[in-house]
Amino acid sequence: MAENGMKKAKLFIDNFFVFGLGGIISKLVPLIMLPIITRLLPDTVYVGVSDLGMTVASFGAALATLGMYDAMYRKFFDFEKKDEKIALCTTSTLFVAISSFIVGFIFILFRSAICVGLFGSDEYLILVFISALTVIFKTTNPFFLAPSRMQNHRKIFVLTNVLTAIVNYSVVILFICLGQYLIAIPIAMLISSVISSAILFYINREWFDFRLIDLKIIRPLLKIGLPMMPNFVFYWVMASCDRLFVSKFLGVAENGVYSVGSKMGSISQLIYIAFAGGWHYFAFSTMNEPDQVRTTSRVFEYLSALSICGMIGAMNWSKVLYSFMFNGDYQKGYIVAPYLFFAPLLLMLYQTVSNQFLIIKKTGPAAFFLLIGVCINVGLNFVLIPQMGIEGAAIATLSGYVVALVLCCIKLHEIKLITFSRRYIISMLVLTVYFIVYRFVWNANIGLLSLFGGGSVLCILLLYIREIRSILFFINKRVFGNGNDNVSNVTD
Repeated sequence: MAENGMKKAKLFIDNFFVFGLGGIISKLVPLIMLPIITRLLPDTVYVGVSDLGMTVASFGAALATLGMYDAMYRKFFDFEKKDEKIALCTTSTLFVAISSFIVGFIFILFRSAICVGLFGSDEYLILVFISALTVIFKTTNPFFLAPSRMQNHRKIFVLTNVLTAIVNYSVVILFICLGQYLIAIPIAMLISSVISSAILFYINREWFDFRLIDLKIIRPLLKIGLPMMPNFVFYWVMASCDRLFVSKFLGVAENGVYSVGSKMGSISQLIYIAFAGGWHYFAFSTMNEPDQVRTTSRVFEYLSALSICGMIGAMNWSKVLYSFMFNGDYQKGYIVAPYLFFAPLLLMLYQTVSNQFLIIKKTGPAAFFLLIGVCINVGLNFVLIPQMGIEGAAIATLSGYVVALVLCCIKLHEIKLITFSRRYIISMLVLTVYFIVYRFVWNANIGLLSLFGGGSVLCILLLYIREIRSILFFINKRVFGNGNDNVSNVTD
């Protein structure tokens, strides 16, 4: 048991740090460039309309994927022969490529209606057209990367993420310097997606062979994927509908402020991407082990503790950070940053536990819980934005994630697919008390808030001191070659 736990700990930590490195670098580039971009653009309106254009592209990608990515990932580990795996990769990628072309064509066909619906006029038609083209490459890009991910080829993941980020922001700067403020950000996303797709297809070309297309694979893939399709639409609504409501109630310029606030708040995506990069491989490669429920419960618990510590830090320092990095109206974005910092972490936690439904091939409940979260999100947007401005939108987003996660955890605990320890409950209580103090008592006093926050984080770290020592010992071994790989208590 101890040896098995040690192997799983190595697998998880290796994937977390190595896949995380690529994701972190790809997100660090935008975070570093964001203050520069906001200073180069003459008005918050350009950030606001660009953000809405990218929101359209992400919605199209969610529709076109049809849940096939996770279904392909799940079925990959059911096959043993390489030809079967090549047939799976080729067929699923071709299917999604066709669906993405259809969605992109529909967007182009109805571009005037979409433009008027989003912006109130048709003066931004070019953004809708660029978004439609982006859908095609944004949708197929993960499928070209999938063979590397499923074989755990980490260097490819790191290099492609870094290259994409560098190309993206190089193009943004170029177009801004040319005075093309309106299309600089959207066209950069399109160009970087095209380049990334071409590179990934070339690297993984041996996994795509049109001679091995097997249409019989599509039905079982859709059987797994279609029930999950609403999940991705719901993910989009949870992550993006706040921008639509902010634009509707407060205007496009205010959405620019909110967009910057959300991007800085999404620093937590560094953690989320590090997790997501390695989680799929870890989860499915260990899904048939007898202590799988215990392992998943431990991972969920540790990620929860990490998320809580990050949330407390974001609440403490967002105002100071924004005052340092931005000027003008953009500084108002600090108010939404803590909420939007926590939202991707809640998504990470939700995907950790809801993956249990995918493993048992019953994905309906996960979609239902997300639907409830979406309803809470949309309803609160209508109520809170007119009353609280952009902070109301951020609270609505966070509330939707919280409700979905709580309901999912209750159901999984009921069917014995997740367990919770006493220290996990204590961590949740610490976060609740801290949030109340932050929002209603000391939000204007950084000194007292930092003191209380530091104590709260210390309390949580002490609850997990044994695991922290084990992980540090493991990292020391891997980096410096000292000691033994004794990290079994992380997952065992």
